[in-house]
Amino acid sequence: MLEAFPRLERVSDGRYLLKAIMRECRGWLEEITIADKAHGELSRAALAASGITLTIREIFSSKGFEEAEIQLRDGRYLVLRTYNGGYVIALTKPNPNLGLIRLTFRKYLPNGDGL
Repeated sequence: MLEAFPRLERVSDGRYLLKAIMRECRGWLEEITIADKAHGELSRAALAASGITLTIREIFSSKGFEEAEIQLRDGRYLVLRTYNGGYVIALTKPNPNLGLIRLTFRKYLPNGDGL
């Protein structure tokens, strides 16, 4: 599973950040990635294809903004949180436990940049 993620961050106890988030979300996430200037090509293309690029740029340029949840028509959510100058972006399964996902993101990504 680790091969699916181009960039992995270590957390304090040696686990990988994205793998740890996926595990603690208990199956509610379909995909998760880190989008930044160095590794964001695929993520930018996916966001542009879905037609929400301008909305996300506008939301994240708001003062003090750290996270967003965008509900899709099929009941899934696109969950975004600022992280080290970029974003952690996750796609949930339909009708997810958003409370668990929020708590997990805040545990592993405690201080968003407020981009």
